This record gives sequence, structure tokens and C-alpha cells, in this order.
Amino acid sequence: MKGERAASEGGARVRDRVTGRRKWKGEKGATLLADENAYERNNRWMLQSAARFGDKKIAFISLWNGQGGDGPGGAHHLMEEARRKTARIYWLDTRKLWD
Repeated sequence: MKGERAASEGGARVRDRVTGRRKWKGEKGATLLADENAYERNNRWMLQSAARFGDKKIAFISLWNGQGGDGPGGAHHLMEEARRKTARIYWLDTRKLWD
């Protein structure tokens, strides 16, 4: 039963920060929506986790070559999402570091 499950796992239902769906606290492997990419979702989750202290406290550091990558949810996507959250972005361009 639901009440027993919550009590036995030591938690209650919580709202998933990325999808907004309710799940058991500590539940692993939240289901992706049909149009959702796992890597993009993870990028957003990392930034939302950092933002819990306030967007003004986020400082994003990226070690990246500036290229688009081979699929969705890569470093380029993370950089775009970070730019929406903060102006404090420190990009270490690997093309310039190891010339």
C-alpha cells in the first residue's frame, strides 16, 4: 500500500524538479517523456540543482572546444542553458589551451 511504501522507505512523495511529476523520494530512474532527451534533461537538472542557492550564486565553468557535438544534450546545450541562468560563465576553450 502507498502509505506503507512511504513509511518503509522513509520518505514521502515529492515533485520531480525537471518534469513536475510526483514520485517517491529517492526513486531511481524517472521515466522520460516521449519528446524528452535524457542528456538535455540532465543538463537542466544540474543547473536547477545549482540554482537552489539563487541564480546570482551560479558560476558556470566549461572546458569545451566550442563545437556543436554529435547529438543533443552535449556541452553546447549546457552552455546555452547556463547562459539563461547566469552571466558568470568561464569558458576554457580547449582549442586555445593546447595549441
